Amino acid sequence: MNRSFFILLLGVFFADWTFADEPTAKPPTQKPMTLDFFAQATINVIREDGIGEYLPTIVLTETQEFRVIEGVPATVDHRDAIQNVVRRSQYEFKEFYFGVRSAPERITIGHFRPGQPTVFMTIAITADGYLAKPLETCDWWNIP
Repeated sequence: MNRSFFILLLGVFFADWTFADEPTAKPPTQKPMTLDFFAQATINVIREDGIGEYLPTIVLTETQEFRVIEGVPATVDHRDAIQNVVRRSQYEFKEFYFGVRSAPERITIGHFRPGQPTVFMTIAITADGYLAKPLETCDWWNIP
């Protein structure tokens, strides 16, 4: 799986520093990640590897930590696995983005913020390539 490409894309995003023109530079600033950017980065990965190879992924925005959940037993649904990791790691108290294969030819991604509704998108293969579109509700997502 081409995870290094995904990490590189996120690294480029998070490394968008701006500095003052003065001799002493201001501390670096970061642009906040968006769900659209995460969708495009995910599409770039599945273009290389295919949807069938996509592993559950979590990106913590505060620490810029990128976590791919590997070794999920074949008997465990990836949708359940990602939510179990969120609970075990206490990520439900942090802002994060996630992606998970939710059907054979579909990936669901989301932006979770504690105390706010989770925003979802779905990525599916079409005749023209991959398409990301908003998803109103996600019936399997159980993280409040």
